[in-house]
Amino acid sequence: MEVLVTDAFGLPDDCLVSIRYGTTRRQAPLESVRSQPFKFPTQLDELSEPLKIDVLKPLVSTRLVLHPHEEQYGIGFDHEEEIAMGLHVRATTGAEPGPGDGACSESNGKDSASSAKDYLEQRLGCSLE
Repeated sequence: MEVLVTDAFGLPDDCLVSIRYGTTRRQAPLESVRSQPFKFPTQLDELSEPLKIDVLKPLVSTRLVLHPHEEQYGIGFDHEEEIAMGLHVRATTGAEPGPGDGACSESNGKDSASSAKDYLEQRLGCSLE
């Protein structure tokens, strides 16, 4: 199945379109999905679920230069003193599924939230309880 955005009234130019069918999610900038359709691994005569459509608008963004021997990163965003996040980057040992593949560990989410909280507390100099 292919899905192409033909009209987009009132949507900001910098938004992302995210469409999910079953466990497959596709997302891209609005500009891209007006010319390149999303492709899903199903046929029209096999449809059994509705499409879930989200329009996402970027809140903040930054670029991060990765270093081969560094795993922990604390990221701040320009002009946004109260927004930060922590990342743990590591080499994969094979074809391990990630959040985009439908597998998400609750403990990994807690670790990320804890890292982000620690970073914010250090940056802002106060407790975020």
